[in-house]
Amino acid sequence: MGAVAVGLDRRAIAASPSPQLALTMDDFGWSANNVRLNGEERNRSILSTLKKHSLKAALFVRASNIDDDKGKQLLRTWDIAGHLIGNHTYSHRNYNNPAMTTQAFADDILHAEQLLRAFPRFQKIFRFPVLKEGETAAAR
Repeated sequence: MGAVAVGLDRRAIAASPSPQLALTMDDFGWSANNVRLNGEERNRSILSTLKKHSLKAALFVRASNIDDDKGKQLLRTWDIAGHLIGNHTYSHRNYNNPAMTTQAFADDILHAEQLLRAFPRFQKIFRFPVLKEGETAAAR
């Protein structure tokens, strides 16, 4: 999962002298238990911090994280909180890998979209895994 805190529309940003913030997180483990916080605690902490600072985020979700009910519930909390949900593929494959075909990569994106459509805050926006957009002009 990746997230980017987003502000107001361009006119409001241009007119605002206040500092702007962009935060990006990739490959956030929904259910993995780490040393300090498990997935639910980590999720709750991030959402709480965003709410405390009146920030909205655009979440780029690796859809394999929502294969189970626990993952769906964790994403639902972001959705209910009003954060935008975007596509980060289903399996987070590196498109620059020579073995990755354009068709296989496109299928991975579409599979993720099928799962993410169930969330009202989902929009058709996409972020490439590891920011790899294809090594050749033909792939791009």
